[in-house]
Amino acid sequence: MGVPAPPGDGATEGGGLVDPAPEPTCRPDQPFGEVHVVAGLAAAAPAVSGVGLSPDYRLAYFQADGRADSAGYDDVYQATRSALTSPFGDVRVKFSS
Repeated sequence: MGVPAPPGDGATEGGGLVDPAPEPTCRPDQPFGEVHVVAGLAAAAPAVSGVGLSPDYRLAYFQADGRADSAGYDDVYQATRSALTSPFGDVRVKFSS
């Protein structure tokens, strides 16, 4: 289901429908739930930390140490996934120190 696109938003020619952003799943006013390994990121490096996700949860930015493609200390990587239920893959260096 889509919502009307605002005129001139670049998403469609002459208006149309665009997919709405997913509802946030984080509820800071609620207790934390069960901890889960993030599929695809756990195998990305011996040490992964500081994971940040895009609003659609399909792009992850994270700090990693110990990867063979490391260009420095505390490199920042990005990984993508095609669906929320898919593991992250296509890990690439985004920023390097």
